[in-house]
Amino acid sequence: MSIPDQKHQPHDHADNVNRSAQDIAGSARGTRRGPPAKQGRARSGWNSLTPTELKVAAFVEEGLSNPQIVGRLLLSGRTVGTHISHILKKLDGHSRTDIAREAAQVREAARAREAARRAIANTAKVRQRKARWVAPLAAGLLTAAARLLPAADRARYVEEYRSELWEIAHAGAGRRGQLAYAARQPTAARRLRAQLRTLQRRGAALRGAR
Repeated sequence: MSIPDQKHQPHDHADNVNRSAQDIAGSARGTRRGPPAKQGRARSGWNSLTPTELKVAAFVEEGLSNPQIVGRLLLSGRTVGTHISHILKKLDGHSRTDIAREAAQVREAARAREAARRAIANTAKVRQRKARWVAPLAAGLLTAAARLLPAADRARYVEEYRSELWEIAHAGAGRRGQLAYAARQPTAARRLRAQLRTLQRRGAALRGAR
């Protein structure tokens, strides 16, 4: 009967005590030692199927028999049968028809999500193109409206009109919306011209009074 080496036992006991104390402290803080627990696959439903079970389910949906699935996956007939049994249990099904129906529903749902994603992406692209496109006729109307203003103020208001038109286009306004905005500006420019001329006369009168 061998006798253990006594000189190492005190250190081992101290290490065990230290580890126990650390575990207790970790539990008090809501943490624990060791590697983090892995999130397991769902236990039921379509998301619980393994990659091989998904392949088997797809072949069942195509109407393949067990021997045909064996030839596709190079598995034994017993293994394929086991996979089908597991699939039925996870899907709470009773026959291969249930597997095919569930697989078809999942596939159609995936297609619908992809179609919705593409539609959203296309809508965003269209809006982006509209934001970059400024109707030339609208820009021409704004230039004509700026010519109604006093010569000293035309350049400044041409830039303001162009900036406002770009902002309207960037917000998604098409040709009709841009033209509607531009068509209102000549009338507004006439009112603005009267105001600017009044200010100019007042400024000239103040300078003359000095």
